[in-house]
Amino acid sequence: MNIKKYTKEKPNQVEYDDYLNKGPYKMGPWTSWIYRSDPRHLVFTLSRYKFASKILAGKKSVIEFGGGDSFGAPILLQEVDELLVLDFEPLVMENVKEYHDKDTLHKVDYKIVDFTNKINFDKKYDAVLSLDVIEHINVDREKNYFSNIANSLKDDGICLIGTPNKEASRFANPIAAQTHINLKTAKDLLKLSSEFFKNNFIFSMNDEVVHTGYHGMSHYIFVLGVGLK
Repeated sequence: MNIKKYTKEKPNQVEYDDYLNKGPYKMGPWTSWIYRSDPRHLVFTLSRYKFASKILAGKKSVIEFGGGDSFGAPILLQEVDELLVLDFEPLVMENVKEYHDKDTLHKVDYKIVDFTNKINFDKKYDAVLSLDVIEHINVDREKNYFSNIANSLKDDGICLIGTPNKEASRFANPIAAQTHINLKTAKDLLKLSSEFFKNNFIFSMNDEVVHTGYHGMSHYIFVLGVGLK
């Protein structure tokens, strides 16, 4: 016979019961590594998703290019109706549905694709999000990546891209830096986005704080592209 346990503070009971019913929330391989190796960095990553969720608030359909193990998806789904997560890494994507609760999964779909090859989309989307992706793409393939983003969007769609700032590369994690083959400055990112979008806006980020201050001193940069050319 199981004896129900009660928390000392009654409002906390729902949290304890939920934990017993659903178990602990799972992290995928990328998020687990971040939390174990540099837990503060996970705060920065989730802050990027929080910023993105506010920019994309109210959008019905969103594609994330490079969602990894999709730990940020529940944050986005607080503000958007449906989410398609794309990634090129089968080892992460093949088990990604095991990391999330059913009430998250009914609003999100997953596909394994290479962003640098032509992608055929079933429909046009309201918005695109792509965090920590472009720095992993060879410079001679980056326009293929942008073309796929543009081809996925409605004419009035928006795109938010985030990447580590080239000007802060000397502070990068040595392991992560090995895969950062295409870092951008704010000026570089703005110029590239302007080839595909009519209106473009740069934001900076230091730790978990997003701002419009001096880009050269930021650790992370975003470009928001609005309206296809």
